[in-house]
Amino acid sequence: MTLLTEGCMIAAYARPDLRPAGPRWTQPLVLEVDALSAQLLRYLADRTIDDARRLMSQELLYDILAAAPERHDVLAVPRNAAASSVSARILADPADSRTLGEWAGELGVSSKTLMRAFVADTGITFGQWRTRARMYASLEMLARGEGVNDVAPQVGYRTSSGFIAAFRETFGTTPARYGGKLMR
Repeated sequence: MTLLTEGCMIAAYARPDLRPAGPRWTQPLVLEVDALSAQLLRYLADRTIDDARRLMSQELLYDILAAAPERHDVLAVPRNAAASSVSARILADPADSRTLGEWAGELGVSSKTLMRAFVADTGITFGQWRTRARMYASLEMLARGEGVNDVAPQVGYRTSSGFIAAFRETFGTTPARYGGKLMR
């Protein structure tokens, strides 16, 4: 059972003056969209449509997206070259415990640059991103039937209790309960 899979993601970037009003639209977020929303996004990417049609389509899209549920089970990978390098290495080895400063030194960039890149490209801090990456990696291990005591160090936790707390914070349940759901 593979829990981490690739999916289709449409990235939409809008100038602040073109975004819908409200606090939901001030930072990056992942929304679950239906076929109509996806098609509207593709349509709006066409630079040849006239202004009146664009405005009507945009208003319809905003109305639909206002009710679209946020997805927190998606891990965005940063586009910035340095941050992307860090994310690829953490995904390959979730137990890697290097700090943001250590990564920055290794890549020859400032830690502030890396920090800003993670927030700008993923909507979350480096620490939050690494925790999510570790939790998503743990899902496959748990699905294979590995125990919490074995999974915790493989994803960078020194103690099972620390891993369980991070898992509960991320998924709202314990690894044991989550694993039980997988076995049904």
